[in-house]
Order: sequence, then C-alpha cells, then structure tokens
Amino acid sequence: MQNEQQPLGLSRPVQGRALRLIQALITAAEAEGHSCSAGATGFAPPSHRRRRASPHFTISAQGQTVGFLVLQEQDRTEHVATEKELVDAKKNSWIRIPRFDYTPSERLRFVLSGGQPHRASEWSDAPGHPLEDQLAEIAQEVTLRGEAAECRRLDEIEAARQKRIRWESAMEDARIQYAEAYRFRHFEAQEAAWRHATGLTEYLSAVRTRVEAMTPGQTRTEAEVWISWAASTVERLDPLHTPPRLPDIPEPRADDLRPFLALAREAKFGLTPDFSHLSPTSDQHRRTAARGRGLVRGVQRPLDVLRGTSRDLEGHAYACHALVRAIIDPMNAGPAGPRATGYSARDGSLVREGKRDRHQQHPARRG
Repeated sequence: MQNEQQPLGLSRPVQGRALRLIQALITAAEAEGHSCSAGATGFAPPSHRRRRASPHFTISAQGQTVGFLVLQEQDRTEHVATEKELVDAKKNSWIRIPRFDYTPSERLRFVLSGGQPHRASEWSDAPGHPLEDQLAEIAQEVTLRGEAAECRRLDEIEAARQKRIRWESAMEDARIQYAEAYRFRHFEAQEAAWRHATGLTEYLSAVRTRVEAMTPGQTRTEAEVWISWAASTVERLDPLHTPPRLPDIPEPRADDLRPFLALAREAKFGLTPDFSHLSPTSDQHRRTAARGRGLVRGVQRPLDVLRGTSRDLEGHAYACHALVRAIIDPMNAGPAGPRATGYSARDGSLVREGKRDRHQQHPARRG
C-alpha cells in the first residue's frame, strides 16, 4: 500500500495514520490465526458507492472473508457562490449552483462487508473515541463473523448428515416393503398355479376315465401317450410337488422402489389418513373433528329434504347421518363413558344416559 501514489485514495495528511491502523488490525488478526490479503488499494470509491465497492484488504476467519474499506470522511460547509457561477447560472438555465462544499477531513471510517454482522459494520472516529480505541472491537467482529460462518458450516454438514440418514432409512424401509410385496406376489402366483394345476388334474382324471373305457387300438394308444405327457406337465406346474421356500428377491431398480418410498414417507411423517393415534385433546384431533362436523352438516341438508317422505327412506338417511358422525368425529364417536349411550336416529346427535329420543318414545308422532 505504501508504494501507491495515493494509498487507498486518501489525502496525504491521513495516509500515515490509516496505514498504522491497518497494520495494527492485521497484526491482531494474524495473532488470532486469521489470514489477510490486499485488494484494490489505489483508489477511493465515490461516496454513493462506497458500501458496494471492492475492499481495500480482506481478513479471512475460519473460511469467512471479511472485506475492509478505509474511507476518509468529508466536512460539509455552506457554499458561497462566486460571481462567475452567478453569471453562468443567469445565462444558462441548466446550471445549478451547489448548496454545499465538501472538503476531506482527518476523520477515518472502516466499512466491513461479508459474513453475518454482530456488533456493527462500520466504525469511525468520534469525539473522544478515535479508531485506535475501537480496533479491539473491529478485530472481535471479524472473529465473531468467522465463528458464525463455522457454526453455519457445521449446521449444514449436520443437516446433510441427518438428511442422508433419513434417506438411507427410507431406502431401507422401501427395500423391506419391496421384498415383502415380491414375496406376496410370489405367494399369490403359487396359489394361482395350484388352482390351475388342480383344475387340470380334475380334467386329466376325467380324460383318463374316458380313455380307460375305450377299446384297445391306435386311438387309445395315442390317448394314453397324451395322458402321460399331460400328467408330467401337471406335476411340473403344481407347486405342491416341491417344498415351499422363500423366493430370491431380485435387486430392485429405482422405479421399483419409488412407490414404496412414498409409502415410507407417509408412514414416517404421518401422512396416512389414520386418526387412531390422535389424543382427544390434540389440535390435529380438533381440526379433524371440525372437518367432520362440516361433513355432518352437509349430510344434514338432504335430511331436511327427506322429512315427510317415506318413513323407511328417512330412517336410512338418519342412520347414514349418525354413521358419518361416528366415523369422522372421533371425539363424539359412539358410546363414550357412563353418560353417553349412542346417537339419535332423528338427527344423529349424542344421546345421554336416562334420555331417549322423543320420536323413539312416541313413534306415532313421527312424520
């Protein structure tokens, strides 16, 4: 940096101090085991781009690179228009006289980029608190960003490991289910082969009886040859002629395991429509019951239409209504303790102990 014509784009009065600050910061970083490298050091970015410009130097902590820009603050003062500016502005309407003048000050600012900020991303000279007193905070910020990056990296590794474990477990479950399905298909094929062989044996027995009644001759001889061939064929087809054994499972392809992977995911993450594991107070149970009550209300509408029609048809409709409540709403399904005795045949509501549906007590009132 010292060999640059204008190091870091700074004015001469602050160049020495800026380089000493950088040297102290790099020394502290290297003492922590961090690495440093120089960037583009021969310029100062414009004020409107200084937070997105390329860094003057970088410090890498645990794989996290933190970029540093060293900027010289500007002092702003009211601009006093000169006679020439006034004349030019009067002659040309597009000329605007600036409101402020900006001059380089002796204050410096460090702008950090890269990584997850903790304390801050900018440090500057302040009254009674120069940058020399803030170098420890800046060095600690670099260390904290490096530690955060390392934690993120370890978390990503652990997440990838857990994902791999879940995948291997799902694949193992899928292979087990594939093997079981293959054995069952083989079992069904054996049963079908046995039934087929049994039918052929009955047919062969009938043919043998018919041939035995034939008179000796060329036709009977040919028939007996056929019977001999048919008997050996049936014996070969009948699975009972060989001891039963588990089939050899072929190596599954990706397409073979795909349906079982879906089943394994459903079984692991509760995607199957099985409500038996729900507790009476769980949120999922309450949501299921709410959906069930909505379905019950949907069934109630045709009941309102059926009132006054055939008594048998109305009774069947009420029975369907109660069945839907029993299946969909497990919180109120069937008899539930000493107080619940069943469902009303009239509207499917829960009937308590000691109470009977008025329409059941007085059948004459129905209709």
